[in-house]
Amino acid sequence: MQGYGHPSELKRPAVLAVVGCAAVAICLHYFLAPLLPDRWRSAGSPELYVLGLAGTLLVLIAAAFSLAKRGGRAATPRPWFVAHILAGSLGSVLIALHGAGHWTGPPALLVLLLFFLVAQGCWARIKAADHLARIMASNPTAFAPADPAARASLKPIIAAKQGLLAGLDGNAEEATFSPTLAHWLGHPLRVFAYGRLARREARVLGAHRSANPLLSNWRWVHMTGAWLLVAGLIAHVIIVTFFAGYAADGAEINWWHLAE
Repeated sequence: MQGYGHPSELKRPAVLAVVGCAAVAICLHYFLAPLLPDRWRSAGSPELYVLGLAGTLLVLIAAAFSLAKRGGRAATPRPWFVAHILAGSLGSVLIALHGAGHWTGPPALLVLLLFFLVAQGCWARIKAADHLARIMASNPTAFAPADPAARASLKPIIAAKQGLLAGLDGNAEEATFSPTLAHWLGHPLRVFAYGRLARREARVLGAHRSANPLLSNWRWVHMTGAWLLVAGLIAHVIIVTFFAGYAADGAEINWWHLAE
């Protein structure tokens, strides 16, 4: 997972440098904002509008990593992961600049969520892998065969998974199968049922017993937060474009492309 030496993967110092530079850029902006011209302190100005649009596109590029991975398009996932880190970090800077320091409206929640996702992703890349490796290395039963009671409980679960898998992908192996976006689009109920069986199997095996809740659930939290962010950004664009009066809340509409 560390991937040291691979030419298309960011090493840990590089990840820290990317996220650190993004944090420094955001902090510098807030310190220097009072010295900037008005057009760089108004979220509706042409300059900050373009920054917001560019930041949104970068966040969508970061989200494309998940689609490529689940869509079966990422035969070599490392370049996608590098793009995920770089686009997410730079996108957070541009969206923060676009916000122009306004923290009193609902869009500020999107900026805070974006900061959280970047920080959590950095933590996962830097720390979570080591924690999980230590758990596996310190657990002598991690790769041991299941006890007889567990084996008896697993048999009907595995049989049910194999039955579902036959209708999902006849060439896949039950032990290594992971549903892609095509599976979800083609057979959503089957994939949902398969995932439920996989979770039952994990509980029988005690797959998450050695890990604390933070390690066990960080990926679910990250994915949920990411899709909430994407939905929020799309909603923000729709509201300020087609419901500008509502967004302005009775004040003057000052974003340049709708001001006239």
